[in-house]
Amino acid sequence: MSPWHRAVAALLVSWPCLAIAGPWSARTPQGLTLRVVQDSYRTRDGYVLEQSYPDGTRDTGFGQQGVTVFSLGPDNEGPAALRVDALGRAWIAGGSEAAGDPLQAVVLRFLPHGLPDTSYADNGRAATSPAGRPARALDLLPQPDGSTFVVGTVLDSQGTERSGWWRLDARGKVDPAMGLGGLWTDTGDGSTEVVELVGGADGSVALGLRRGAGGRQRLEAWVLSPGNSAPRLTLQTPNADKPRLVWRDGAWQWWANGAPLVAAAGADAAPQAGSMVTRAAAMPSATGAQAPRLSIDNTAAVGSASAAPAAPASAAVSSNDASAWWRLRWWWSVGAAMAAAAVAAWLRWRQRSRTRERRR
Repeated sequence: MSPWHRAVAALLVSWPCLAIAGPWSARTPQGLTLRVVQDSYRTRDGYVLEQSYPDGTRDTGFGQQGVTVFSLGPDNEGPAALRVDALGRAWIAGGSEAAGDPLQAVVLRFLPHGLPDTSYADNGRAATSPAGRPARALDLLPQPDGSTFVVGTVLDSQGTERSGWWRLDARGKVDPAMGLGGLWTDTGDGSTEVVELVGGADGSVALGLRRGAGGRQRLEAWVLSPGNSAPRLTLQTPNADKPRLVWRDGAWQWWANGAPLVAAAGADAAPQAGSMVTRAAAMPSATGAQAPRLSIDNTAAVGSASAAPAAPASAAVSSNDASAWWRLRWWWSVGAAMAAAAVAAWLRWRQRSRTRERRR
């Protein structure tokens, strides 16, 4: 292979990765900054977790010589979110699909000094298919007891991609008490996009979804209250740019541009007809016993919403918009393929021209 061919091949291999690479960052309770980056000098197929002091100096005692190299799975999918809990442990969410195996949601947990938490799941890696569905984790919310709520996308029985919500216990196993068989799935009309997952001062957890497409999009807040096993739709507002769910004045509110968004008409009504929440709430058990309840404790959860519309004071977390991330990755891949074809055609033409010149 000529130097030109090698250079072009290297560019095309790294192009999609460069387009989708973070950094993803989060602040620890001690004020240090955690980052996930893709560093081709250290690893070709994985990502790097590193920590730095407030002045930007790298923490050389973190991980191994200042970094921890990790991979979500054999297909090298990039991380979708990075969170830090109150103990300083890093949590990373994403997906993995090995050859011949279905897509699995992956959650990684690292100790405060950067090494994988081998006491959690399988050496610090929980790969699950909630309720037996292929899934990808897009965000998570760690809890003080070592469990975590996870949101992402799942495939329903018809092969349609839906927004899903499940809980992993302190061992990294799917909690069957949440939703139906361990999974709550949105079954309303139209496609949805996960906006954020955040905890409130009352112990509730709210999932923000954007539903619809184009000019008909709206924002929804699905709230899982303490003692309940499935969330309920509590708030709908028109769509806005960079919205945030905020716990304020004893209720969840959508905020954007420093102001609350006006709730849509009927937003406080029961969940949408046909949603899994409606069916689960109306379905009595065979014995008449009460459905299993979840105990939720968010009093120390990192990333929980503050009473004011400002960013959370504890361990401010920044995660990429996962749906946009995957769309960007797809478009860059298409662009890379087209560029590869164009460059290959140009190289063939150039080689043939040189061959004809030599013959002359």
